[in-house]
Amino acid sequence: MKRVKLIAPKRFIIEEVDIPKPALNEVLIKVKACGICGTDLHAYYGEHPFISYPIVLGHEFSGIIEETDEHVVVEPLLTCGKCYNCKIGRYNICNDLKVIGCQTDGAFAQYITVPINKVFSIPKDMSFEEATFIEPIAVGIHAIKKAGDIKGERIVIMGAGPIGLIILQLSKIFGVKEVIITDILNSRLKLAKELGANYAINVKEENLIEWVYNTFGRDGIDKVFECVGGDQNITINQAINLTRKGTRIILIGVFKRSLPIEINLIQDRELEIMGSLVYTSSDFSEAINLLYMKKINVNKLISNILPLERIEEAMKMLVEEKERYIKIILKPNDT
Repeated sequence: MKRVKLIAPKRFIIEEVDIPKPALNEVLIKVKACGICGTDLHAYYGEHPFISYPIVLGHEFSGIIEETDEHVVVEPLLTCGKCYNCKIGRYNICNDLKVIGCQTDGAFAQYITVPINKVFSIPKDMSFEEATFIEPIAVGIHAIKKAGDIKGERIVIMGAGPIGLIILQLSKIFGVKEVIITDILNSRLKLAKELGANYAINVKEENLIEWVYNTFGRDGIDKVFECVGGDQNITINQAINLTRKGTRIILIGVFKRSLPIEINLIQDRELEIMGSLVYTSSDFSEAINLLYMKKINVNKLISNILPLERIEEAMKMLVEEKERYIKIILKPNDT
């Protein structure tokens, strides 16, 4: 079988290897589709703090258990089952957490073996391409749950990438009153409006904090979802300054390093800064149901579908042509 291995920053090799044999309590999955995530991009450019080389990337995937013809997706979290958080059901923050495609080899390959208890069946009339979004939808569901009740609230979503656009749609399902979404790309802000954003603000053209105060006042923003991360502290400090006192900021974006933030304002305003890391099985199940019921529009997020061999081209498209490309899906068994 073919697989693509990242052996150094910006250096993939295509390998021919044997189809893996499942161990006890594992199954073999033929990978039908795998999305390229922001995490994969960070790893490709050597900018992810928790991914080392060599590695086969790919954690947003769907496929078939050929032995049973079952269509499936995989929750890619490998945990110890013994630490405090594993024992209380918060295994997403296991002390020894490993993510398939990040710390162990993933699904940029024609076949993969995974623990059977991480496999979720999907309806056969759900496309494999759509099913790759179950993982990021679960990320969004988990983040919204961390925010608490958002019904009737006005929220800001920073970043109109795949996760921000998914949280936008989920927030409407969870009863939010108004959504302000920000980005620096007008094409993504236009799409956000099509997907239900009430306001879409280009922060290169508008002073976000001034705009919020002038439009809604000092108490106008109830929650903020930071979906940018990276090598900057602008978004987190904007969030601290624009939200009302006594509320919550949810961090979903992956930051590359430690960064200075206005910690004095967190104390003074009794703000809660909460991290949100991946999901648990209940989030995954909920994501499958919402996607199957067509509550989330993922087809508008798919920019291209390419064979696995064109992975390097796909990575460059996503970084160099952000106005055109939001999500690219790889098909490992297509040529």
